Amino acid sequence: MIQQLPTNKAHTGFFSPDKTADASLTAKVFSGINGLRQLYEPWRTSIKQHGSNFVHHPNWYEAQLAGLKKPHCVFFIALYSHSQLHTVIPLQRRRIKKYGCTLSFVELFYSNEMGICDIYSLADHNDNIWELVIHSIQRTYPNSYFLRLQHTPLRSHFEKLNIPHKIDFKKISHNSKYLDVDTPSPTIFWEQYSKNFKRNLRRLRKKALTQGSLQFKTYQQASDLNNAFQELLQVEHTGWKGKNGTSIFSQKKKREHYETLLRGYADTGHLQINTLYLNDQPIASQFCVNMKGTLYLLKIGYNENYSEFSPGQLLLEDLLNSVIEDSAIKRVSFVTGTTWMERWKPLYEPVFLSYKPTGKWQGNLIILLLILREKIKSKISLKGTSKNSPTLI
Repeated sequence: MIQQLPTNKAHTGFFSPDKTADASLTAKVFSGINGLRQLYEPWRTSIKQHGSNFVHHPNWYEAQLAGLKKPHCVFFIALYSHSQLHTVIPLQRRRIKKYGCTLSFVELFYSNEMGICDIYSLADHNDNIWELVIHSIQRTYPNSYFLRLQHTPLRSHFEKLNIPHKIDFKKISHNSKYLDVDTPSPTIFWEQYSKNFKRNLRRLRKKALTQGSLQFKTYQQASDLNNAFQELLQVEHTGWKGKNGTSIFSQKKKREHYETLLRGYADTGHLQINTLYLNDQPIASQFCVNMKGTLYLLKIGYNENYSEFSPGQLLLEDLLNSVIEDSAIKRVSFVTGTTWMERWKPLYEPVFLSYKPTGKWQGNLIILLLILREKIKSKISLKGTSKNSPTLI
């Protein structure tokens, strides 16, 4: 059973690194929603130049915090070099009860189904940064046994910055799926797919065209995005999601989450909504964020009344033909992905789970046990007798 930790005193003081570290580095801890508001503008200004993932944007965390019952358990360690913000690490205090023991720890803040997390940083590998981060955790939340960093992709800022400690634990937890669209022409891109796959797409489109005209539109201007978002809600609400109350429109908190994302991303130029129309009626829609050459598909919905010709597949086909012509976009990310995406032959980016010690002997012991368990599992697997086992934490 996982519980939130009780509220601690607010911490917003600056911490300086140890004498062995870079004296130009300082850290400040911002707690909860009010802390994020203080950090928001300098963070937002910084990511305009250096952000490369939708989780690097402070608006992402604003939307996440708005839906939490206890947002005070979330905090942000901001690192400064010569008074300039260059790193933000979103964290959450957690407590887990396992085998009669209570473990207090800190982990990357994660409160969504996207399957990826990250820190935001302008720096490369730097021992001094992690020394200061751990020092800040020790000073702010001294009962934390370890730092858990889950769902960090290979190309994440965390992986760029990370320097393994001698007792760090790290393993691949899953893969993030994406399509490489950095090709000279659509013809070359589509050569990777079988004749049957392309024939089926043509068949579906031909079937759709028997009912009228199809039109693909992309919305990026702030003045157009609100109407496009309403169409997305309408499309996604049809079928079993609307009946079961699992659509975005049916869930107040989830709808408010996406509305917050809409407001925060709309004027940045990063937000993009793609819609497929049949006879001027929306039948499929995608909610996307475009950052540094990657188009992230955060939400895909379609009208199930037209499932006979798979409007979601036709929309994706139109999108791919569009972005291949755009030299600024190098990849289309499914972020995590479901089974149907496999037919598009995605590439895989490994996503990692890591543990870092915080100076507590109990935490060091837990990490060493995790390392030992993985070594044992690996040996068993080599013998061909391995079975899936539950994750310790």
